[in-house]
Amino acid sequence: MEESSLVYPRLTSVRCDTQLFGQSAAQAMLAWIVDGERPPDVRYHDVHLIERQSSVGA
Repeated sequence: MEESSLVYPRLTSVRCDTQLFGQSAAQAMLAWIVDGERPPDVRYHDVHLIERQSSVGA
């Protein structure tokens, strides 16, 4: 978010691949509809912590 560049201390955030989330969800739904393969209740994807001044004490 652009506003976060105006905040002091700079805020820690999490970066995730939202495109991968969407693709994975679409593939799971299609497999369920076409093949009857029910997707798992929970699916995990990697996220990356972006440490900034708010969490590292800088």
